[in-house]
Amino acid sequence: MNGHPDWFNLTDYTPLEMVLFAGGCWLWVVAYVVIIRNIRKYKFVEMPTIAGTGNFAWEFVFSWIAPFTNMGWVPFAAYRAWFFLDMYIWYNVVKYAEFDTTIALFRKYKWWYLSIMLLMWIIGFQTFRWSNLEWIIGARTAYFLNGVIAIQYVVNYLRLGPKYPFSLNVAWMKGVGTGMNTVFMFIHFPADHFLHFCGVVIAIADTFYFSMLLRDRRRGIQPLQAPLPVPPVS
Repeated sequence: MNGHPDWFNLTDYTPLEMVLFAGGCWLWVVAYVVIIRNIRKYKFVEMPTIAGTGNFAWEFVFSWIAPFTNMGWVPFAAYRAWFFLDMYIWYNVVKYAEFDTTIALFRKYKWWYLSIMLLMWIIGFQTFRWSNLEWIIGARTAYFLNGVIAIQYVVNYLRLGPKYPFSLNVAWMKGVGTGMNTVFMFIHFPADHFLHFCGVVIAIADTFYFSMLLRDRRRGIQPLQAPLPVPPVS
């Protein structure tokens, strides 16, 4: 097996780095569990379709195709946990695509549309790896994708509004989890300014998103219960 087989790799990474990276990754695992709970409760997927397809593709590549990371079993187990949880999320992203897809043609052929998007993400991540542009932990592709996701969360909340069940808990968990990973990126990859730029963009978007949700909750605006109104087609 490639990589480092111990629970934690404290040879190439400091204890602080391991806490920041593994802790941030596992906080995202908890966020996925909350997303799944809310899918079952509201029949709505707050995760944007571009996130649902991109995340599932990234997790497939870096959990099963790419070599075992050199960080140890505990951080890598979060990758695998994401993949298995995202199997359910991906299915529901397609099932409830009407909430995030307003183009009539895409709604009609949503299985094809989202499957092609998933395949494109997989090919993109793989070719990025084959071009020797990626770190073994998949940081660059993950942070590019996370930047897209963080911005899309803001766009979707502004588009759909506070009556849809976007989770305040997911908002702070994904923000703090990615924030911990970003501190790790600054410490462990001090010369990778692309990662630093993505981390700053994500932090700004996540903070703005959380502040909007918190503002509306403090105003007493609570999300509707299922069934939710489906946005009209464009």
